[in-house]
Formats: sequence, structure tokens, C-alpha cells
Amino acid sequence: MCKFWLLAVFALCFSGCATNFKSSSPKQEGSALELDGNWLIENINGAGVIDKSHLTAMISGNTISGRAGCNNFTGQISRTIDKISIRKLALTRKMCSPALMAQEQRLIGALESANKLEISKDKPWVWFLSKNQTTTLKLVKINDGNVTKPATGTNTIRAVDLNTKNKQDDKSSEHHVFHCATLGRIEMRFLGPETILLTLPEESVILQRDRSASGARYKSESNSENDSESSSFWNKGHEATLLLKNTTYSCTH
Repeated sequence: MCKFWLLAVFALCFSGCATNFKSSSPKQEGSALELDGNWLIENINGAGVIDKSHLTAMISGNTISGRAGCNNFTGQISRTIDKISIRKLALTRKMCSPALMAQEQRLIGALESANKLEISKDKPWVWFLSKNQTTTLKLVKINDGNVTKPATGTNTIRAVDLNTKNKQDDKSSEHHVFHCATLGRIEMRFLGPETILLTLPEESVILQRDRSASGARYKSESNSENDSESSSFWNKGHEATLLLKNTTYSCTH
């Protein structure tokens, strides 16, 4: 009988230890949710991106879309805690310079080969890895306006400290909501004194200040003449005009 009780006590102790071990294991639930939002693609296969090509990705649920430098893309994304799969990618059909087209193909290949996901614990960064553990993409989150334009001669867009206060990024925290006829709600956010991010219902667009125009007018970098994919946003106080894919929208703030 004594031996029986000793065995029972031992079993209870072992069970308690096992329970404590499981509860102390690090939990990563919710990591996949951190992927939702707007991102700048800063690095492809270990190399920086072409100046002013503005590669972006907007992830919402099972949909990924963005700007590939020349064309816009859209596709399906599925993910678990640390696994990722991107498929059924489709692109618009616009021709650009050979360098932009080559970069676009590298980006699409990197997206399609993504298999593993790593999220930084202390920075708004995420990495996509292939099956052989090679880093294919580095993305920087831009939901909170924490991105600045690259300095002259650099080929990446880098994250900056939101607490930094200087004349160059005084506007970086500003954002405004507009309602555009037939398009719906859009958000304009400053990424810097000369750059804005427009978050549209199905994509995000980065525009540069047009110094030749009167008022606050921003436009996309033109890669070819008569560019049917070009965009512009002309802010006139509480009213604005949005040109998107050859369609003009009237917007109010």
C-alpha cells in the first residue's frame, strides 16, 4: 500500500511538472495578424531596390496586392504562425525600362518562393524566406508613417524613429481621410515633406510632390509616356482630385 501511494504521488508531481513546462513555452499566437497592413519592400534576395521605384505590398486577410515598380500586382496569401504561401499572382501589362522590368521579375519570383515568415520583435520589419531558408524579401511596415525617403545615392527606404522631431519630418505624423465619389474612403498620410502614401480600397500608392504644379499636387513617378497606370492627387483644402488609372474622382475631406 505504501508503495502504491508513493507511485501515485510521483505521478502527480510529474504531471504538474509537465503542465508547468507547457505553460512556460513561448507563445506566437497572433503573429500572422501582424502581417496585415501596408509595407514597403526594401530588399529583394539580399539586394536593395532601384531608387524611387517604390515597391509596396498591402496585405489584408487572404489578399496581397501592391506596386511592383512598373506594374501593380494582386494575389492570394495564406499563412500560419511562421509559414506563408503566395499564389495566383496577377499583374497589369505595362512596359517600363529594362531595369524596372528585371527588378519586377525578381520581386514576383521572391513572392512566389516565399515559404517561411519571420517577424522582428522590436522593429516594424518582416522577412520572407524560401524553403531552403534563404531570405527573399525584407519589408518595412508603413501604417504609422514611419518611413522616410532614401538619401541621394542610396537604394533603400529605411525606417525612422517616430519620436525624432526635426524640420524634415515635421509632417510625417499627419494623415487625412477623404471620401471619393464611387471609390469610397481613402487615406492620405505623409511619409516625408515631399512624399505621401494614399491607402485606397484595394491598393496603396506612393506619390511625390510635383513642384511644377500650383497647390499641393502629388504624382507617381512616370516610367513611360502616356502612362495609363499613372496616379496623381491634387489637394485643395477640403477638396481633392484623384486621378487613378485614367479615371478622375472628386474627393472631400
